[in-house]
Amino acid sequence: MSTTLHKEDDITASVSNFLGSIHQKFGESKSLHDLGVNNELASYVHDFFSDPLKGLIESNNASLKGLKKMVQNLITRFLGSQKEKINKAFVLEADAQLVYYICIKDDTSENREPYFEFMEFYEELGLKNRLPLYIKFVPERVLHKVDLEEMVLK
Repeated sequence: MSTTLHKEDDITASVSNFLGSIHQKFGESKSLHDLGVNNELASYVHDFFSDPLKGLIESNNASLKGLKKMVQNLITRFLGSQKEKINKAFVLEADAQLVYYICIKDDTSENREPYFEFMEFYEELGLKNRLPLYIKFVPERVLHKVDLEEMVLK
């Protein structure tokens, strides 16, 4: 119980420090703005309020880009854990989805199970609607027809 309280205190302190830092940066930006000088934060706020729709779209795009990078790292680590069973792996990046093509060395339902479990895990994370992710299995006999860049699995 005391460990939980200690963690909650650490989280509260971290959030408080973060918010204090933001407050300080806004204060500095306001002071500079009052002197007729804009820093990066003041320029961002000005641009955002000048064209809020553009600001929201850019914010959404940046968020999606960060999410995509996080998911790519997550699945790359997962595929790396399965690399002994993978013949080749390919990725197709579209604007709003990721598609992975996997050729399993011994393509059996038992060897596909970890991928189905990973997809269940991904769905439980609640990211499926934000960034659709697909894993498709490619038979070895058609690998020569795949025109995608092969992933390097570590």
